[in-house]
Amino acid sequence: MDKTRFCFAALILWAGTAGAGIALQFTDIADGMTSVLHVTHANDGSNRVFLVQRSGVIWIYDNGGVLPNPFLDISDQVSGGSERGMFSMAFPPGLGPKDHFYVDYTDNDGDVIVSRFGINQNPNVANANSEQQIIRIAQPQSNHNGGHIAFGPDGMLYISSGDGGGAGDPQGAGQRLNTLLGKILRIDVSGGGPGYAVPADNPFAGAKGGAREEIWAYGLRNPWRIAFDRVTGEFYIADVGQDIWEEINRQPANSPGGENYGWNEMEGPVCFLSGCNPLLYTPPVESYNHDEGCSITGGHVYRGSRYPALEGLYLYGDYCSGRIWGLDSGLARGVKGGGVELADTDFLIVTFGQDQAGNVYVSDQSGGVYLISDGAPVLDTVAIGPQHSASWYGGPLRDGEGFLIEVLPTGQLVVYWFTYDSDGNQIWVVGVGNIVGEKATVQGFITDGGVFGPAFDPDDVNRTFWGTLTFMFDGCNSGSMSYESVSFGSGQMDIVRLTELAGLSC
Repeated sequence: MDKTRFCFAALILWAGTAGAGIALQFTDIADGMTSVLHVTHANDGSNRVFLVQRSGVIWIYDNGGVLPNPFLDISDQVSGGSERGMFSMAFPPGLGPKDHFYVDYTDNDGDVIVSRFGINQNPNVANANSEQQIIRIAQPQSNHNGGHIAFGPDGMLYISSGDGGGAGDPQGAGQRLNTLLGKILRIDVSGGGPGYAVPADNPFAGAKGGAREEIWAYGLRNPWRIAFDRVTGEFYIADVGQDIWEEINRQPANSPGGENYGWNEMEGPVCFLSGCNPLLYTPPVESYNHDEGCSITGGHVYRGSRYPALEGLYLYGDYCSGRIWGLDSGLARGVKGGGVELADTDFLIVTFGQDQAGNVYVSDQSGGVYLISDGAPVLDTVAIGPQHSASWYGGPLRDGEGFLIEVLPTGQLVVYWFTYDSDGNQIWVVGVGNIVGEKATVQGFITDGGVFGPAFDPDDVNRTFWGTLTFMFDGCNSGSMSYESVSFGSGQMDIVRLTELAGLSC
């Protein structure tokens, strides 16, 4: 049963600051489940939420509750103690059903393993005997494992790797390019099977002198949670500090990689080793000292549609203090003091997560996985998925209007809207746009000219920009479409399923 808690923002008087005045609410979806280190989704339109327990067991939250049987249980091959365990999972990119996924865990030798597992015919049950090892990272000590895997907008798999443990980075791993420790790695796993390929555009691909080609960024101590902004593609890396400073690094979407975030020369915004030159390193976009906490837990940029006040905020927290902050994702790199405290909880914050709809969750190690909200949802919408594909929808503007909607595996929505112009003439507005959780925004065009046939010439077709259409659905059979048009102005209509193609049902 869901249980909701309330927590008012500590800094509600910061007028004009993103996040100011928000009263966060927390609703437990997991009935007090402990040690959930990762929360994610399959991007398959099912609206399931996957809960990764440190012990090596993955559960599914679906349709209001946690399913009775685990999705995966490999607890017999996952080591515990210290900072070990199963850290995260990732499904391959693209919208639609999945037949495999990836996990990151420490094995019984204490090494970090990234492996691929298959999924049975029942999508709620993985094949525990199908493991194919992708990469093994030897760990000299039991802490600072990193352990987060995530696919980027480029389809590559990113892996956060800690510096191997021990105070002050005794291995010197953060600054050494001949080790995978203390890094963000970027690999290509699209070939299937065990192993991986190194992307040709990695910053050290083909490098000589012993640099590991898998490295995407370096100078990290224990990057505890990484995330890509669904809208901008920016890459967030939260790095746990040593003595004084916790930090958030943000990489531009067009970065070629190769950033050096400074550890162990730097800790947060200051020198850790005497005599360092801060100008040689990429500074954090945000940092806080140990007066406010002691171990950062990175989060996600909120891109859902249910709680507009959270839009664009990168939500993150601290394991020790239980504080949760919101960082305006629109701030320029290097702006100080951008994070606004939104809540002071009693949680031991071990992770944040995201579902397909863009909602953000926070996990309390001592028990509970909480949906973060700021009150009642504006619209109880659902994630757009294959169930909305190739379906006709109609609205009340004029008789005979309708939409043909196709959801592509690439995570895009194609729309063909049969409607009328201001003179009553029939027109087709067509376009394609990206799906972000519960929302799809399409750039629409009117086309005319050209004759279909053997002599068809695309140059004979005229495309005139019509405007922007935004689609959201509150189920499989209904939703809404809002528009901003050069000729139509702005408006909104309810849309309903009119017909259903064979084999496509709710």
